[in-house]
Amino acid sequence: MVLVHGLGGSHVNWLAVGPLLARVARVVAIDLVAFGRTPPEGRSASVVTNAELLARFIGSEMSGSAVVVGNSMGGMISLLTAARLQRGQVFHEQCANSWRAAELVRRDGDEISFRQRNRACCL
Repeated sequence: MVLVHGLGGSHVNWLAVGPLLARVARVVAIDLVAFGRTPPEGRSASVVTNAELLARFIGSEMSGSAVVVGNSMGGMISLLTAARLQRGQVFHEQCANSWRAAELVRRDGDEISFRQRNRACCL
């Protein structure tokens, strides 16, 4: 499970829930570019750059697939990442502070579909 913070946040945002989630899964909270312990080092801190960072992280550190939980901007980055990857790589994404979440259900070439989920997120 990869936890993705929102704008102005860092891995520290997940300290309260991380240990609880770790009871049932391997949990990693990342710092996006220019936040927390990830310096920009000449990189843009854009949503697209951070979606690419998350995709590389999932590929290299999570064996290519992960449950991704995103808060606020982290939720948007998680959805963008899911859209870039093949179906099954990011198999479920939740926006931690949203009453509606979406999951990638189909990717046919350049056609991408998301399904709205009409229930509250439970963390």
